Amino acid sequence: LYTTAWAAWEAKPESSGQRAQLAARANAAIAAGDMQAAVYALEALCLYPSPPKLVHTLAVAYNRLGLAWLQRGARFEARRKFEMALEIEPGLAEAQHNLGMC
Repeated sequence: LYTTAWAAWEAKPESSGQRAQLAARANAAIAAGDMQAAVYALEALCLYPSPPKLVHTLAVAYNRLGLAWLQRGARFEARRKFEMALEIEPGLAEAQHNLGMC
């Protein structure tokens, strides 16, 4: 998963199909316990601008990225990602809850 996630990060996802593939890779990496691959895939989702209709998806991606960093023991990075999720979507309950764990 690591190499496919890195390749996806370098590809700069522009279409919604590419973003969906990245989200699926991130979910698979998280399920497999491969946090490095999850971080690459989620960072790729968050790094590039999203159309307005994908704002919720971007907030959720930042929240998932925060969880991935938290599982790696990187509390500062996790906190930053949860805060970014809340900047995008202030009412995202999962991000509010997860921020409290940092």
